[in-house]
Amino acid sequence: MAFDNDEQQSEYFKNFYNLHKIKIFSAIIVFLAAFFAYQYLIRANESKAEEASQLFQDVLVSKIDNIDEIKLKVARLQNEFNNSPYAGRATIYYSKLLVETGDYSAAANELVWASGENIESSIQSMANYLLGNLYLVQDKLDEALQVANKIITDGYIGLANDLKGDIYLALGDKDNAIKSYELALSYFGGQGELHKVIENKLNSISQ
Repeated sequence: MAFDNDEQQSEYFKNFYNLHKIKIFSAIIVFLAAFFAYQYLIRANESKAEEASQLFQDVLVSKIDNIDEIKLKVARLQNEFNNSPYAGRATIYYSKLLVETGDYSAAANELVWASGENIESSIQSMANYLLGNLYLVQDKLDEALQVANKIITDGYIGLANDLKGDIYLALGDKDNAIKSYELALSYFGGQGELHKVIENKLNSISQ
């Protein structure tokens, strides 16, 4: 749009401003609100991550004598920071302490939580592996086999098959025990102490 003089230009912008000033101020307010909200979320997420990390460290350095305090911190991680990588790890650590105290039922409950859908797959597999062994010790063989079959993470396949071999052997199913041990051996590739242990299990069945 062309103007004949500066006065016309000034008058035009004045009228434009008066007509649209509410929308202009509203747009500015919305922009500022969005900006500060974004900044707040970034700081809040960073703060929550730091808090979750600190809680996890507190759990790791706490002594087993403070099991009640550990329980509270793990529960807080589960409730307030369940999407963080620290909640599942702290829960597994806590379950091990519960096993040491002989509270197998509570340990199993914690491992069930750590194997939940919202937990990262490697932690799920670790939780199911520990839970399967716990059920095996308690002679809950059907439950043990059920959770062992849930272990699908690559790094735990060998351990899962070794666990299945133990479960099938306890069930008196030697054929499936042999198959499971053989799968475990093939996974570990003929190396390491665990390979030797599994090989000894397999040899003992054949004798």
